[in-house]
Amino acid sequence: MNPGTQITGNQRIRVGVVCCYEHITKDGYLFRNMKVDNGHNSLKPFCDLYEQGRAMGLDFYTLDQMNDPETELDAVVFMDRHKPGQVLSEQMLQTKAVKILLLYECPLIKPDNWDAQYHQQFDYVFTWHDQLVDGTRYIKNNFVTDLRPSVDYEHLKAQFASRKLATMINSFVNVQDPENFPTELYTQRLRAVRWFEANAPQDFDLYGMGWDAAQFPSYRGRVDDKHTTFSLYRFAICLENAQGYPGYISEKIQDCLLSGTVPVYAGAPNIARWIPADCFIDLNQFDTFNGLYDHLQAMDAQTHGQYLDNIRRFLTTSESYAFSTQCFIAILCAYLRWGVYQRNGTPLQVGGRSVDTRENMLLQAPDTLQLSVVGRATDSGVDSKIARPQSAISSINALKADDLVVAIPYGADHPVYLRARALWQWYASHFENLKIIFLRGDHAMERGTIANVGDDLVVGLGPDGQIAPVSADQNPALTGTWPAQQNENTIFRQMCLYDHLLQQHTKPFRLFTTTVTSVVDFRGLVALCDHLPRAGCFAGVLGRLQHPPYQGIGMVHGANTLVSDDVMQLMRNRYVAGNVDTRQPNDHWQGIVLHDVERTAVPLFSFNLPRLAGDEFADVRALTQRLLNDGHFHFRVKTSSENAGTGRREDVDPWVMLRVMETILRSTQSAAPVLNLQQRFAYSCDESHDNPRNFPINDVEALQLYG
Repeated sequence: MNPGTQITGNQRIRVGVVCCYEHITKDGYLFRNMKVDNGHNSLKPFCDLYEQGRAMGLDFYTLDQMNDPETELDAVVFMDRHKPGQVLSEQMLQTKAVKILLLYECPLIKPDNWDAQYHQQFDYVFTWHDQLVDGTRYIKNNFVTDLRPSVDYEHLKAQFASRKLATMINSFVNVQDPENFPTELYTQRLRAVRWFEANAPQDFDLYGMGWDAAQFPSYRGRVDDKHTTFSLYRFAICLENAQGYPGYISEKIQDCLLSGTVPVYAGAPNIARWIPADCFIDLNQFDTFNGLYDHLQAMDAQTHGQYLDNIRRFLTTSESYAFSTQCFIAILCAYLRWGVYQRNGTPLQVGGRSVDTRENMLLQAPDTLQLSVVGRATDSGVDSKIARPQSAISSINALKADDLVVAIPYGADHPVYLRARALWQWYASHFENLKIIFLRGDHAMERGTIANVGDDLVVGLGPDGQIAPVSADQNPALTGTWPAQQNENTIFRQMCLYDHLLQQHTKPFRLFTTTVTSVVDFRGLVALCDHLPRAGCFAGVLGRLQHPPYQGIGMVHGANTLVSDDVMQLMRNRYVAGNVDTRQPNDHWQGIVLHDVERTAVPLFSFNLPRLAGDEFADVRALTQRLLNDGHFHFRVKTSSENAGTGRREDVDPWVMLRVMETILRSTQSAAPVLNLQQRFAYSCDESHDNPRNFPINDVEALQLYG
């Protein structure tokens, strides 16, 4: 359990800490007192930070401990956004000190935390929010704790029969207008309490602050030691303050795990990414509290004991590193030291070698949270996962990703696809170390058969899947509206591809699917893949279904979809041939069958402006270069139709694609802008925010933003 790359330096660094809750950052309070009202010893990470930081050359203070904090401090750590009127905090934002923001409270509790303009004042933003994290500026930081269990799990297993069924330890919060706060879970807590009081009072006890014993007969008062209280119960109703925020996993579930009580959890939609699903019970799996109660009451000692074994394994292995005090201290101190040395222009020792902090950047892997060094402009010789290439040709030749397959489906029913396919043959030859599959269907082949025909992988659709020809003005290539039979064939072809790939690959892999009238700079795609989860990955341009009965279900645009093999297998398992849903467009079908899978937003730029045939499209070259510099790596081309009074698609789109391809092949690409754009795009897609985009995703917007 270590942070990866070891970063050391000789300079002692003075760091101030300020919090929106001022009482804990007065006279060094948080460095000496482990306990506050929330969690179990929830300030222990800062007590440990103070002691271990000193040994590492970082001295931590609260601002009132300094004579002149504006000049004496090298760095300042802000815990959540400061409140209006905190004058010293405002002043510290104007200093030259390195500034790091730690975001703890969710948008429901503290919406001003999530002001993107406020974030711009900081060198680094540490956050639990998985849709913001990019590993470069937005750094993953969970609620951390001392992971040493405070109970004997074997003893608790032996005490199964004498332990009461369930408890809840939460403060009382009454939301007057819950319909205005769709993410809040306080109302759900009240429902749970009222249900148990009405239906199983002998099996439930309530603890916490603010409850009225006269109104809540299950209330047993406040607790001084959560772990001791939790350990008296087999299960704990464990609800976050809010739901729907990826990565928002507070101290609540850790308190349960460390106490040997099995949490019944609701909150973060991607909880299983960070805490194994066999360590808790997902409340969302139950339609009613009756069903939950029946499940809890029916669980025998052996099954419950297996949960405790799973919890103990999680807490005592590297799986839990992301929630450990060691992780928090190692990563925060690394970024503090890196930021200060970079500002001073001083080299750092990385893995025993001197590294220029201005020519490199510190990078955090989003799955393991391990740190590495990445070159900004040149490969300086340090161990770096992604270094900016010396030239376009060398970077393309060096590109390799053994766990990535690229699929480019196309149809032979319109000239634009055939011409785009011919262009792709030339373009793909430059990326010879990537596995690229051109996929099409054939009605002359038996349905379900797969064959290599030339450079294509061909799936047999059978004569029964043939659709009637349509007139030119009804062609789906022009109208974008596909017949139901065409949709069904497309999904079937995709399932056959999944079967083929799953049989071929014995190790985990991911599949990126794009349209044949798109162009992809695979260097950007591979850089992004290195920072996306290798399991449970479902990424692309996010959308919403707007028609019943599936209204509101999220989908990922079919023009760029990245899925891991386990998600492919899940889709394969849920595919039912002939089901009415398979007559939906493919991306809509994916949104329906993967309704419970977390989605990661990935940007795509579209060339949509109507254009005339015969143009040189010099503006496309210039715009593509600017977009590459900004981090775009995927360009979809769907510009015009004959009916619009401009050039036909087959006479325009391939030329636009060629200009994009030429620009990519002449340019370099680095990871930093790609990762930065991805997190900005994900942030703009997050339903919990209402942030306008300040970057274009199509050429219409580019004209407005760039002129």
